Amino acid sequence: MTDEEILAAKTVIDRAGLGCEPASAATLAGIRKLVERGVIKRDERVVGVLTGNLLKDNQTGIPQQSEKAVVAADIDTVRRILSQ
Repeated sequence: MTDEEILAAKTVIDRAGLGCEPASAATLAGIRKLVERGVIKRDERVVGVLTGNLLKDNQTGIPQQSEKAVVAADIDTVRRILSQ
């Protein structure tokens, strides 16, 4: 898998509020690849173990914001932005 696939998986994990280092995100990236290839069916359940927490990597380990956003100061707007 590529670094881009791992960092994309890390973004998904970070958005879930867990925070992990890139090496741990490889777990999700691998699962995504296996689903894409049909090895794991979309309706199957799998368990992925993340062993590296957010503090292990001081460069890419800190969640990165891909773009700056200015949002209205109301709860509905904030929820909508966070769910993207």
